[in-house]
Amino acid sequence: MPKGSTKFDSTFLGCGSLQGEDMNDSFKFKLPGYVSECIGKIEGAGFQAWVVGGSIRDLLLGLCPLDYDIATDALPHQIMSIFPSTLPIGIKHGTVSVRVSENYLEVTTFRSEGKYFDNRRPSEVEFLSEIEDDLARRDFTINAMAYSPTRGFKDPFFGEKDLEKGIVRTVGDPQERFGEDALRILRAFRFASVLNFGIDEDTSKAALDMGSTLANISVERIRDELVKLLGGAKPSVIGPLVETGALAFLGIKGGTDLRVLDKVENEPYTRLAVLLFLCGGEKVAMRKLKLSNKNAREVAGILDVLMGSLPKSKFDTKKRLQSKSLYTLESGVNARSVLLGEDVSEPLWWIKEIVENKEPYKISMLNVKGGDLLARGLSGKDVGRALEKLLDLVLERPELNNKEDLLRLLEELEM
Repeated sequence: MPKGSTKFDSTFLGCGSLQGEDMNDSFKFKLPGYVSECIGKIEGAGFQAWVVGGSIRDLLLGLCPLDYDIATDALPHQIMSIFPSTLPIGIKHGTVSVRVSENYLEVTTFRSEGKYFDNRRPSEVEFLSEIEDDLARRDFTINAMAYSPTRGFKDPFFGEKDLEKGIVRTVGDPQERFGEDALRILRAFRFASVLNFGIDEDTSKAALDMGSTLANISVERIRDELVKLLGGAKPSVIGPLVETGALAFLGIKGGTDLRVLDKVENEPYTRLAVLLFLCGGEKVAMRKLKLSNKNAREVAGILDVLMGSLPKSKFDTKKRLQSKSLYTLESGVNARSVLLGEDVSEPLWWIKEIVENKEPYKISMLNVKGGDLLARGLSGKDVGRALEKLLDLVLERPELNNKEDLLRLLEELEM
């Protein structure tokens, strides 16, 4: 969606859609059947039930929500009495997961939250009876809207107008919102990146002024928000926050123009590698972000390509693929083109030929196995050494990667 405009799109019938033209009580969302069923059961028991939060935002933007959350004035034990299959996943804070037609929905009692500890945890939760009071505790206006098929649309903080303008704005005083949960600072930049929105001036100022409080948040929560941000349309929005030193505790420091991030392939871990390359502290950040083993290997591999040199031949490309995945090498090569302005057409062509022609570059890709060599009288370490020598020959001449030629070559090897 272009920045500054909202188009109400009714084409996403499979995941819920907007029916009608005007933002008033006459318009209706077409919700998935299991969501409507959940609302119907709660309301049939005499309570209110509203779809809230990000799903309403996404539906207004013509996007398919990843999930739907329900808010209600029913207390957790009352919800558990309405639905035969429930999980009390956050009952202390009023949240129950309910099963409806093979789907699970989180149903949360209207609530307010007391003072927060360490910019992350509320001291207490109070259950409420009105949806407007529940919306008042939420982070941003674009996430503080609610819809009920029977009660209509609630938007007390003008989130729909902020969607139209393309603005991320806190509900109420931004210093209060960020003081309650410092992760909201990073979430502001995440939504700006993903939606290609701007950030309201007061919201931005408070976020930058309070950026240091992010150090109070668990690294796992920061990592998850950062990855989502980097997968957005405009990851460079994080630049001003980095410049304040807010992420220095992770090894991510300022001093570099991050607008180049927007031009890098839209793959979060490629962009994370580029961010670390630009902002330094690669080893520190890799350790502190607690990436999964797979993602850590990907980021480290891309960083290795960025800090090294381009492959010099197809043979060199294959040698590098022995220790790197195709994704890692190709992503690193493409990133070098953006960051360093290098001509990468030749390395990319070599990678393309290797893939299309299924040219081997690892022992596992040879058309002989260890058992074939054992049958020929080799044993122990000689099997591994022979396979390595055969691979060296095939790296230069991939046409030799057939069983007949490989066994013939085996006879010629000095073992």
